[in-house]
Amino acid sequence: MPKQKTTAAIKAGQEIPEGWREVNLGEVIKIRKGLTYKSLDYGDETNGLVFINLKCIAKGGGFNKAGIKYYKGQYSEEDLVNGGDLIIANTDLTRAGDVIGAPLFVPNITDKKMLMSMDVSALDINENLTNKKFIYYYLLQDKVRQFMRNISSGSTVLHLQVKEVPKFKILLPPLTTQNKIAEILGAVDEDIEKVEKIISNSESIKTGLMCRFFNLEIKGRKDFKLGEVCNFVTGKLNSNQAELGGVYPFFTCSQETFRINKYSFDCEAILLAGNNAAGIYSVKYYKGKFDAYQRTYVITVRDKTKTDYLYLKNFLEWKLDDLRKKSVGTSTKFLTIKLLLNLKLSLPKIEEQKYCSKILLILDDKISVYKKIKYNLTQLKKGLMADLLSGHKIIS
Repeated sequence: MPKQKTTAAIKAGQEIPEGWREVNLGEVIKIRKGLTYKSLDYGDETNGLVFINLKCIAKGGGFNKAGIKYYKGQYSEEDLVNGGDLIIANTDLTRAGDVIGAPLFVPNITDKKMLMSMDVSALDINENLTNKKFIYYYLLQDKVRQFMRNISSGSTVLHLQVKEVPKFKILLPPLTTQNKIAEILGAVDEDIEKVEKIISNSESIKTGLMCRFFNLEIKGRKDFKLGEVCNFVTGKLNSNQAELGGVYPFFTCSQETFRINKYSFDCEAILLAGNNAAGIYSVKYYKGKFDAYQRTYVITVRDKTKTDYLYLKNFLEWKLDDLRKKSVGTSTKFLTIKLLLNLKLSLPKIEEQKYCSKILLILDDKISVYKKIKYNLTQLKKGLMADLLSGHKIIS
């Protein structure tokens, strides 16, 4: 298929497929900024309209239902949004700029009117020229996300220069091609959503079971302080001593497990992160040779005939939210050894512990499998976006 040379904004030397054209985003969308408000204007579900605001946008795009607020003040027609409208974030409180310019489809969550705050803008699409979902996926690309960061200003709070957004140049295929691209990427998104529901349901079941296992009074159960049944030490290494492709696991305070070419421990243990900026601590189980960061707790049980390692891991996982609330520190949260040693733990007979651990392990395995499926689907989506939105792969 013959191609014509690009003029400027795509990439030097990149070719534009026949029938595609390079346009400013402002040629196919119109931007409407949300309304300015005061905290006094906040209402509630019975006395106010759904108010789409910054907290409704998840990192990188997507809807966060927990962020919904309600508005009871004055507004104009320009401030209204409908289910299915495409919006972007004008403001960002994250240091990495994960939210600024991120796109979101407003969900159908009410039969009443919905409003948007000044922290977001609606993108009104010219449907004669472009497909709304095509624009959504285009805005999700890394190069567009970086453009949004580049045209933002501020140190602690980023503010998008909304007037610059329409100047961004995009590659626009014929409308029929846009429709097909949106359909393909939408199908992958549907599969991702199905997998996410399975993961969410499995995690809810696991949480419910943990509440039953760790809350119910089981015959033969005895109460202990964690320090009475476990030994605590920490690693000795700095977190930057990880080695790519290392032989042994290296446990730090990250959710990710790194590698290293030496080991200081050769045992069965629970690895508990001792610090985290947001207090989101990780709990892991491992048996074998490994090393650990100096703020990672290496926890071993004193008597395996009385305490099951996986039961202990699940108990600590269940207590993470409580530990986060009780941790100390401002910019970085810490778990003190005193807090952990005095943490109360009720232990049933070892047979009961192993039974609980077996059931929870089945759920953990299921969750792990579906998280891998989600990862593979996400990678597939990224690959398809790179190929289809750039015209590298042409849909006939």
